[in-house]
Amino acid sequence: RGTAGESRVLARASLACVDAVTHAPQRTRGEPLSARFVEDATAVERSADRNVPIQAEIVQNAAVLNTAMRLQKQGDFQAAQELLAARYLNSKTTNETEYHDAEVERILLRMKQVMHDLERTRSDPAARRGLQLETALQALGYAGD
Repeated sequence: RGTAGESRVLARASLACVDAVTHAPQRTRGEPLSARFVEDATAVERSADRNVPIQAEIVQNAAVLNTAMRLQKQGDFQAAQELLAARYLNSKTTNETEYHDAEVERILLRMKQVMHDLERTRSDPAARRGLQLETALQALGYAGD
């Protein structure tokens, strides 16, 4: 807790690495991340970056898609479907009530297609191999979405 007008440093970050070409050590220190306390809640609302939670939603959906495809390749169709269904429902509800974002909607459509493909290929080995090949080609950039 803080008082209006007060600022606090939340974090300091630095990066230490070795140059790939010269092998010389390098160190960079960023500006400290700080927070300023205010009395007016509307000031907080005005300064909020609405894009941050949308980007987090997109990243979470992409991670679930990747995990589901890995589960599918391992033959665990049920776990892949359950994971996708839970994330899909959560993300769709959030997008419809808060974000109204076209990119989130695009990923939701992809998730829905993957859920459909998983159901279709669950008991058909030939279709399963085709889906695995299609997924591998898409990951390599050789096939369209």
